[in-house]
Amino acid sequence: MAKTRHSIVERPGERGSALVGVLLLLMLMSALAAALGVSGQTETLISRNQQSGAQAQAAAEAGLNHAVELATTYIFEWKANELDSAEQAVDYLLIGPDLASGTTGNDADNGSLEARDPGIDEAEAIPIGTQLTIAGGINAKYEAYIMNDPPDEAGGPYDDTNATLIVRATGYGPDNTVVELEAVIGPIELPALVTNGDLDMSGNVTIQGTEGDVHSNGSLTISGNSADVSGDASASDTLTCNDPCDQVEGTASGGAAPLPLPPVRASDYRSYADYVLTSAGLMTQLDGTPIVNCSGSGNPCRTTYGLTFNSGSVTWSFVNSAVLGTYYVEGSANIAGPGSASTPAQVSIIAEGSIDVGGNTFLTPDSPELLFVTDVDLDISGGGAAGEVDAQGQILVHEQLDISGSPAISGQLLVENAANTPGSPVDINSISGNPTITYNGGLGSGVYSVTGWRDVRQ
Repeated sequence: MAKTRHSIVERPGERGSALVGVLLLLMLMSALAAALGVSGQTETLISRNQQSGAQAQAAAEAGLNHAVELATTYIFEWKANELDSAEQAVDYLLIGPDLASGTTGNDADNGSLEARDPGIDEAEAIPIGTQLTIAGGINAKYEAYIMNDPPDEAGGPYDDTNATLIVRATGYGPDNTVVELEAVIGPIELPALVTNGDLDMSGNVTIQGTEGDVHSNGSLTISGNSADVSGDASASDTLTCNDPCDQVEGTASGGAAPLPLPPVRASDYRSYADYVLTSAGLMTQLDGTPIVNCSGSGNPCRTTYGLTFNSGSVTWSFVNSAVLGTYYVEGSANIAGPGSASTPAQVSIIAEGSIDVGGNTFLTPDSPELLFVTDVDLDISGGGAAGEVDAQGQILVHEQLDISGSPAISGQLLVENAANTPGSPVDINSISGNPTITYNGGLGSGVYSVTGWRDVRQ
């Protein structure tokens, strides 16, 4: 029987196709791996750049804060730094420690926050052109300096005429990352009366003048029908007044932005004093040199110095017009009697305790602009049968304020509203009776603060 052979017919072109498929798959996977590698490198670079930028940003912010603190403190402490005014302190910052300009050598330190004696300690200074390292192991540095704003104003780059300065800080991070920031600083401009807490105004209170505004960073209540605020009345919390609030000639508003108040510390103003009245009853010069002991019997300082001392309450009383000058009081102060309507007593009082002002008192500040600073409360009464009270100048209160009677105050009142000291004379901010507060601006020119800032793009 014959066998039939069956031939196997192969499809043409299929030999090696699996190998080609495998090679294509390997190429695809290689491309994918390469793409993933490039993406990983890119992500790493982006992360590194972000970290470098963040470090440079942090360094610039640290430098800006450091420089602003040095500059504002130097201006504020102009008297302790043996300068004539806050304006002179500003110009000294612009021109630099050598107080010279006009040549390359002289101009090298213009705007520098280098060490000054007195003024800026070497440990805190920022020498011009010097990069300071951030503490805490951060790989970043900064430098900073001061310049006029604008540099071409009428007085030139080293003679400020508009009370506005620029603080510039540059932060340096890894990989040559640079961030530059600027802050604009100038005097804090505040209205006639500002409290950092609730304020109650009743009776026939009058607040007037070109800056005759009142503001509370808490709530403000105006309950007197005859009260008169010539400017605006505002509160960061609620404003309560008689609808339609016609006691306010300007705008009356609640929910307003808080106003920045400088901290009130008597010790910050100690350098202003001509005399120190100690808690032991001694009157000394500012450097501690004794002048007279007022703690003896028979009020030994009353006639010659216009002072009496109560050791039990650690209170100094200012009783007649012999009290001329600026006093730092290590205790509380009572004022009743100095001055007259035609010749007010020239006196400023900075007290670690409370200040109480009574009738028949006529005062004008001895220190430039500054009348009272108290670490505790201020209580002002007077007018009518109690006798007149007439006072001029800036008044700074750490805790609470109470004004009653019919005093006439020409100046500005700023109340920090710190926590009440138990047993102190005043525990809420209140103005009642028939007082008149007149303010036309211009006080507080030595207290500088940041008014704006910007990121300078390279």
